[in-house]
Amino acid sequence: MKSNHSTEIADFVFSLKHLLYKAFGKILQFDSKITPVAFYIMLQLKDKQILSMTELSKKLGIPKPNVTVLADKLIEKKFAERIHDNRDRRMVMIKLTKKGYDFLDSTKKSYQIQIKNKLLALSEKEMKQFADAILIVRNTLTSLRTNE
Repeated sequence: MKSNHSTEIADFVFSLKHLLYKAFGKILQFDSKITPVAFYIMLQLKDKQILSMTELSKKLGIPKPNVTVLADKLIEKKFAERIHDNRDRRMVMIKLTKKGYDFLDSTKKSYQIQIKNKLLALSEKEMKQFADAILIVRNTLTSLRTNE
């Protein structure tokens, strides 16, 4: 039988975004070069190397025409490129360019530096507790995602 902690967990998950924003607000704001959804598309492409517009649409849970608009913006900024399937020219794929990978890497490094600086306010014990808690949350969220 499942635990009755689900309401508490739901409340915690609901408040987590707000708490993260309060702790890391300015750090987590996106560069105006792209939107948060476009950044997420780039992360998906980094993980999978190449995806069709249909696959991206399903992963993001948004209509394919909206994904196409976002992909067009990434292509315009030279962060991604379109690839047509040799067997079916109607199949449009997208992949990151070197500029896209470089943008992701520089953004990640910038976030890391800023977050590390913010975490300097914690004691060694608090840092260890926070790291352990984050690991548990990440593993749990990964488990939930794989069970869809």
